[in-house]
Amino acid sequence: MILHLFKVIHLLCALAGGLARGHTPLTDGHGLPTTPHPKSAVNVAAASLVWETAVRLDLNTSGPHVAGEWVEVRISGVIDPRYDDMIALYAPEDVDPRTVAPLKYKFLAAVPSYVERGEGTLSFRLLNLRQPQRFYFLRDGLALPVFAAHSRAVAPLDPGEPTQVHLALTGRPSEVKVLWVSGPVDRPLIRWGADPQYLDREAPADSTTYTREAMCGAPANSTGWLDPGALHSVVLGDLAPGRRYFYTVGSRGGAWSEVASFLGPPGPDAEVHVLALADLGQTEVDGSVEVDAIAPASLLTSLRLAQEAAGATLMVLNGDLSYARGYAVQWETFFDQLAPTLRALPLMTVIGNHERDWPGSGDRFGMAYDSGGECGVPYAARTGMPTAGPDRPWYSFDHGPIHFLQYSTGLGAVLWLGGWVQGGGTLDDLHHSVLLRGRRAGTDSACFCWMRWHTVFPPTQRLMCEPQRAPGSPRFTYACA
Repeated sequence: MILHLFKVIHLLCALAGGLARGHTPLTDGHGLPTTPHPKSAVNVAAASLVWETAVRLDLNTSGPHVAGEWVEVRISGVIDPRYDDMIALYAPEDVDPRTVAPLKYKFLAAVPSYVERGEGTLSFRLLNLRQPQRFYFLRDGLALPVFAAHSRAVAPLDPGEPTQVHLALTGRPSEVKVLWVSGPVDRPLIRWGADPQYLDREAPADSTTYTREAMCGAPANSTGWLDPGALHSVVLGDLAPGRRYFYTVGSRGGAWSEVASFLGPPGPDAEVHVLALADLGQTEVDGSVEVDAIAPASLLTSLRLAQEAAGATLMVLNGDLSYARGYAVQWETFFDQLAPTLRALPLMTVIGNHERDWPGSGDRFGMAYDSGGECGVPYAARTGMPTAGPDRPWYSFDHGPIHFLQYSTGLGAVLWLGGWVQGGGTLDDLHHSVLLRGRRAGTDSACFCWMRWHTVFPPTQRLMCEPQRAPGSPRFTYACA
């Protein structure tokens, strides 16, 4: 308890220092108090190198790592151990650590033997970031970090390994899109079919990426930048409703993902079960970095989603997905955290202020810094939503008897059933909403309702359907029952 209180106080002091230096505005695009990003607590501008030659950082692995592998970092030889000493992870291995934020970090005070004898072990879970990574020993805490020693580099076993495999819908009823990430590979593709032992179909993938120059500002284009790798996608068509299909993704002569499966999109008369949420965020399962309220809620919600996925047909996550806010590694953590669910369940999303807003970039909030300089670029490239185009965040799709109208009001467009109404609309801040149009069971009558996500902490979120007037109608209508 004392150690946890120390970590919280230390982090809050460092974040307060960041606010004093003008790193984070005091309010977001909604006028709500801004929570500074935990990675911004490491004051990169004040970092220095003072090597301590007696200190050793040894790893319990002698070779390359696989995605999700746990690595133990043992430190020894520290003559003057302190409570604010840390071990942090950086990538790529040859980056100057004084110029970037760490991927993750832990305080050594969590290890009793360290404070007593200057030695101890911390465990970290590594993702395949398609490039070697390196651990560093930092002294003097978050506000004035001093790099004193480092480990050898630890490289991924295969930079071309497919990771972050997930599904989406395209807006066409018999299609599913499969997306994944890898390092550079030759001819990425998918193999799929109705029999897991006989994947008799192949389809080549389309590939894209984005660059540092595509970001709008810092930290996305500076201390938070991480190469996103190659982003692949394949659209599978002519799928039979409710039929199970099996697939694996990879490349010619390269690594392949484990075989996963999904159901063909349901027909108009099918029963559907939707997992609906917003503002999920992500956290490190090894306990690194995060000392804020969203961390336990995000992880526990993701675990619950994995449990519920077997009976679901769709996940809808509207607005504020990863809360990366310019620190790109958190997009990697986000999709890794949801991987058990999203390999089998399509994910449909809407962009939120924490993915898009940036001063002078065209969003409705004017001077909001909520995206950390991302301006929606990572979101669009990684989620593959069937939007109307760049910075036109609206689309619709059928899922069983429900027609979903998805849009964000952050860019001044409101989607009604009868068409588009440009110029801001009359609804305030509904990027966490979706208008459903469906059919009441056993009748031909249509019904409408706004579904708004209401956060309940901890650790779940609930869905509430509120009566609203349908466009052009004087009557209130309710959710389809």
